Formats: sequence, C-alpha cells, structure tokens
Amino acid sequence: MKILNAICRLAFFLFLAAVFFSCDTWFAYSPYEAQLDPFYHATNSKNLERLKALNSGDSRAFKVALLSDPHYHYGKLEDAIAHINQDSSYAFALVGGDLTENGLKQEFVFFHETMARLRIPYLTVIGNHDYLSNGEVLYQQMYGSYNYTFVFNNVKFVLFDNNTIESEKEPDFEWFAEELVNNNGYDRVVPVAHIPPYDVQMERYHKKYHELIARNQIPLSIHGHRHDFSEEHVYGDGIRYVTISSPQKRTYTALSISPQGVDVRKIEY
Repeated sequence: MKILNAICRLAFFLFLAAVFFSCDTWFAYSPYEAQLDPFYHATNSKNLERLKALNSGDSRAFKVALLSDPHYHYGKLEDAIAHINQDSSYAFALVGGDLTENGLKQEFVFFHETMARLRIPYLTVIGNHDYLSNGEVLYQQMYGSYNYTFVFNNVKFVLFDNNTIESEKEPDFEWFAEELVNNNGYDRVVPVAHIPPYDVQMERYHKKYHELIARNQIPLSIHGHRHDFSEEHVYGDGIRYVTISSPQKRTYTALSISPQGVDVRKIEY
C-alpha cells in the first residue's frame, strides 16, 4: 500500500509539473499573456511604409476598403479579404476597431495572420474589445500608437482612440482638436474612430466630438462598433456619420474619394 501511495503521489506531482512547465500548451489563451513575437510588432508602421510607394502626393481619386469589428469571425473576415483582393482599384484598407473579442494574444495573432492575406496595406484603430484582458498592451505592440495620422493623395486621415468604458480613460481631445485643423491645404480631413459619437459609450463626450468636427467643417466621420452599415446625418447639419458593418454580416464598405467628392457604399459578399 505504501508503494502504491508513493506512486500515486509521484504521478500527481508529475502532472503538476507538466501543467506549470508547459505554458505554451496550457496557457496559450491566458488573459495575462502580453508578449508577442517581434515578427508581429509595429504593423501599422510597416504598412504606412508600403503606402508611401502608392501615394501620388497630389489630388488623385482613390478607393479605400473599410472593415470593422471582426471579433472572432475570422473565417468571414477571410472571405471579405478574398472579395477585396478581386478588386484592383482599392489603394488600402482601414479597420475600424474590435480586431478581437476578448483582447487575447491568440486572437490578435489570428487577426494578424488573416489580414496578411490582404494584397493591399491596411491600417487600424483600437476598439473597446481590444482593451480587454491585456489587449491594450498587445495592440500597442502589434499595431503601435492609439492616435496617429497619415496623408494619402492629399487627404489627411486622423485615426483616433475614443474608447471610454473598457479603456477607463478620457479620449485625448486636445490631440484630436489639433489634428483636425487643416493648415496644410489638404483636399479634406477624414477622422476614423471606433465609437460613433451618438453611441452610449460616448454619452459624456458626444457634444465635444461633434463640435470639433463641425468647427473644422469636416463633412464625414467614419466609425465601427455597431456591426451594421449606416450613413446618417445625426445632428441635422449635413455632416455624415458612417458606421462600417462587421464581417459577421458578410459586408464591408467602399469609400471612394476624389477632388469632386466622397462616395460611400455598402458591399455584400
């Protein structure tokens, strides 16, 4: 009996050792895992370098594929990418946040590897779900700054982190206000932020967001979060607020910009 008990105790300790020393197997989806392989780092910066080669530097028409809120629908996201790849007129893509469902390392990796199938460069903004677990850290490693801008064909894009509840912080409206001002003769300035200002998450800040848009005479603001396509004049002053559908609904949005104007269309696949 003593020998049997000793064997049982040894087996138990071997099991515990297997659990604690085999982290890759047992803790691949741990909410506390926050280190990515350097291969995945600084993806927005890498794609901005790719975009430089495509930038004419002057006022030429171009088209952007708008995606948002894939969450865990990576198979449907892959179908959207295959559809976008068939259209050579897209210059680049923008992803309007919620790249993940729970902000887990493996979700970020799944998203990144799915988007690698896209033939054109893509840029992202952070969504509220991307702040869950250690997503805030993982997003920064994989994609970089939460707030940044870039210019393409004389159009300035302002990508803004306006998440409030999951991030537990106030959006940096001072930075946003400075970047919306068109002091350099751009054809237009286009803000992109995950939460529409009229959503409950922006209840405390919706007036501030809209006032900045209106003050700078910006006619279009792009968002995700709601999972359905919409194009609305919410405040009755001619400013269009566009929300991008989720791949869950098997749709994305085509944004066409030219010196003559802007066209937004829902694309089903």
